[in-house]
Amino acid sequence: MAPERDDANVTAEAGSGVDAADVSAENLVDEDVTTSALDAGDCNSVVNGAPLLQYTLQPGSLPVAHGGSIAPGLYFLTEYNVYANSTAPQVTFRWTLLVATSDIQSVFDIESSPTSRESFSFATSGTTLAYEITCPPASKESFEYTATATELRLYRPYYELVFEKQ
Repeated sequence: MAPERDDANVTAEAGSGVDAADVSAENLVDEDVTTSALDAGDCNSVVNGAPLLQYTLQPGSLPVAHGGSIAPGLYFLTEYNVYANSTAPQVTFRWTLLVATSDIQSVFDIESSPTSRESFSFATSGTTLAYEITCPPASKESFEYTATATELRLYRPYYELVFEKQ
């Protein structure tokens, strides 16, 4: 059985390949988005029109990434799927992306926190979307991803973000 962390009230699902240490209340929302740009109001002026939502616990394993061509346009986060057992508290949030050929502008709202705005440059290779936060300047990261004409799915070890093109 996978290890359990009582302090975070989180248990990784047996056989999921998820380390319980990675699944905590603090990690259920991407730390880069919620902390690195709290004071970055000048990074873009994208309006956050995405619906309010909370994460959904999903049984089984994280879907396999397929890569693909990312269509430029406006995307709203419509699903946040967590592939691990969690009793972490729910929070309400919304996230909008404005995608261009090699840039993404992001606006993220989470309850009880200031709006977070970031800009990224990105490139894809196979099933990896590598990005660098350009405003405010920060680190380089990557997601596994799947893109279709109407959707962008981003994957981390224990969660999936589903953005629908508007």
